[in-house]
Amino acid sequence: MTGPEHQAGITYSELGIDTRGKTSGSTKAFCPKCHGERRHTRDKSLSVDLTLGSWKCHHPGCGWRS
Repeated sequence: MTGPEHQAGITYSELGIDTRGKTSGSTKAFCPKCHGERRHTRDKSLSVDLTLGSWKCHHPGCGWRS
């Protein structure tokens, strides 16, 4: 993994982010911060840029980001 998480020694898995085995590019995932509280449980609101090592939750009221 590249990006800030690799430098800090933290993996996406440790953050609760399932990248489904991808190691580069971008993907959508369930947000570990707000997914349990969501009405729409199938919505993957977390955008993850694996190349840059950044993420952002698009669910209103959450906004978790790196």
